[in-house]
Parts: sequence; C-alpha cells; structure tokens
Amino acid sequence: MRNVGSALGYSCLALDSLARGLGRLRVADDRLAAELNDAWEVLGEGLQTVMRKAGADSPYEQMKALTRGEPVGPETFGQIIADLDLPQNEKARLLAVTPRDYVGHASALVDYLTHKGR
Repeated sequence: MRNVGSALGYSCLALDSLARGLGRLRVADDRLAAELNDAWEVLGEGLQTVMRKAGADSPYEQMKALTRGEPVGPETFGQIIADLDLPQNEKARLLAVTPRDYVGHASALVDYLTHKGR
C-alpha cells in the first residue's frame, strides 16, 4: 500500500513529460504536401467510384491488377485512365485531379459523424 504513492508520482511525472514533448512537435506542412503529391495511389478510390458509376466490372480488382508492384505516378495514372472504357468527360475530370486536390468525402463524413453524435 505504501508504494501506491510512488507509482502515482511516477505516472504523473511521465504524463507531464509526455505533454511537454508533444507540445514541442511541429507539423512540416511543406513535407506533408510533398509526400501527398507523390502518393498518386490515393486517387484509386475516386477512380474506382467513377468506374462503378460507369458500370465497370470489378473496379477494385482492375485497379489492383493495374497497379500491383508498379509505382503509381502521374504518367501511370494517366495511362490507366486513358485505357479505361469511360466517357471522355469523366476521363478529362479524372485527369485534372491531383493527390493534393483529392480529399474524397472524408471531411464531410467527419462532420456528419461528429454532428450526428451530438
């Protein structure tokens, strides 16, 4: 029973050190933007959605087959879009999107779920 105070004291010290350490962290916005701009695979979700809308069979499996083991960059993504059986207006819209522009519906879903819980 007499060791409870020591354990509690060390726990408080650890939490204080953790809070001070987390307070020193800074987000490198330019580095995050550069990493996102190099992550063209994030556009795969939107492409699959457009493919489903156009009635394509197994869009997920098609994307997996086209990108497995291959680095996905702007050229690869453009070639994938060019080879798909999609209307020209959809292809043009997809080719205009970059990873930095694309956020999907994540922010709307977060807002919806946050307000629904209240």
